[in-house]
Amino acid sequence: MKIENKRFSQLPEHFQVYLSFLPVSYIRWVAIVITIMFVDAFIIEPISGNPFIPLYLYIVILPVIFINIWALRMCIKPYNRQLEFVLFYGVLSFIISLGYIVVSFKFVYGMFQFDSISYAIGLGYIAANFLFSILNDLGMAFIMNIWYLSFSGLFAYGGVMYLHKYFFMKKTFTWSDSRNR
Repeated sequence: MKIENKRFSQLPEHFQVYLSFLPVSYIRWVAIVITIMFVDAFIIEPISGNPFIPLYLYIVILPVIFINIWALRMCIKPYNRQLEFVLFYGVLSFIISLGYIVVSFKFVYGMFQFDSISYAIGLGYIAANFLFSILNDLGMAFIMNIWYLSFSGLFAYGGVMYLHKYFFMKKTFTWSDSRNR
């Protein structure tokens, strides 16, 4: 289907849903909560825990700092940055995917070294302590490794979807099209 000469309102409904922006009221919430929860808590916390291996921190620290600064930028005047938020979410998803793969590598290293793995925050701390009481360190590392690899794939898929959406919208629509919805 060629959509180059069509207005947004002339597109089929499934295209309209896919190409619509996230409401402005959610941009701040999504930028801060997703960044803090999925990046700061589930990447930085495990990487800086025992056993601390500086190489893993060096791999993820620059992308994490970059995405945190960008998240703060998205919170300032989010109504001017709806298209940029689509790009932000795609890049955020890829950084989360990269971070989860690095954390997974750390868990695999911990499995072979038989080191203790005990780090989590908030509700994750309670869940981790419950699982620690049931499983030994090796079993816990295996379960966490599967969890991180699964979510890595999920965020990579989300990143591809949002980056495709951004580049498609950037190429296809002009700003007058987006105002004439």
